[in-house]
Amino acid sequence: MKSEVSTFIFIETTPNEIKSFIRSCTNSTLVSQLNEILPNFEIHSNQEYILSRIQILARTYMAEFNWKAGVITDAELVFNLFCIYFDRRLTPDPRFLDGKVFRGNYVVRQAQLTNIARYPTALFVYQDKPPVYKVVSNGEIHDVPAGDHNLLDCLLLFVECVNSTRNGHIGSLNLGASGVDILWTTISPSLS
Repeated sequence: MKSEVSTFIFIETTPNEIKSFIRSCTNSTLVSQLNEILPNFEIHSNQEYILSRIQILARTYMAEFNWKAGVITDAELVFNLFCIYFDRRLTPDPRFLDGKVFRGNYVVRQAQLTNIARYPTALFVYQDKPPVYKVVSNGEIHDVPAGDHNLLDCLLLFVECVNSTRNGHIGSLNLGASGVDILWTTISPSLS
């Protein structure tokens, strides 16, 4: 019942009201938890839809992933969650006062492509609608076929490029077993 009440509060509340609530809280644990949750809902004003899609994707192990339809596409939602995860894990950087350190260093959009050298390894948002992603590595753009697997293939390719060109590190964050442990997703199992 408690989680239903929490969910209801987020669904019926605007982001500004939630931020005001956070500022008025004295319980540091609650403030910390709310600060972790809030960025997930800022991607779109329809917070009920965002919460619903996150729950459905989690419950179905992404079997109901719809890459190009919805209020916000599932590809955009998963991409945003991936970015939020790494924004929260990277060391704060004074160049990114909004806390979006990962996005500032490792995500490039079409309009920013003129300075590709600035992004030795990055996720490239090639097209917003329908979403198409690519990977930048060592000054080259790696095309990944558009379609329902595009985002997930790009995320795996990005992790592989980080492993091969940056020794498995995003900033000071290790993607290997001593860090967030996602490098194993790109390593072929040994045949014994």
